[in-house]
Amino acid sequence: MDKIEMQPGKIYFISFGGTEVVGRFKSEDTCHYYFYDYLHQWAGHETFHGNAAYTVRHGITELREATQTEKQALLRQSIKHNTI
Repeated sequence: MDKIEMQPGKIYFISFGGTEVVGRFKSEDTCHYYFYDYLHQWAGHETFHGNAAYTVRHGITELREATQTEKQALLRQSIKHNTI
């Protein structure tokens, strides 16, 4: 997997262990990526998480900028939950 330089406020797609995350990047540290908010997709279920949610950096199989459809799905939930 190629390492990309994530920028705060941009929306990225991350896949690890059968789990997919579409999140609005905030910051990172040694062990975690932090997001303003993100959609967590696993086994056909989708849940929204806001307020500095995070995901691990270990075991990531795909990391890329989110597609337009993925961005729209996250922004729709962000507006619904009043996080932006």
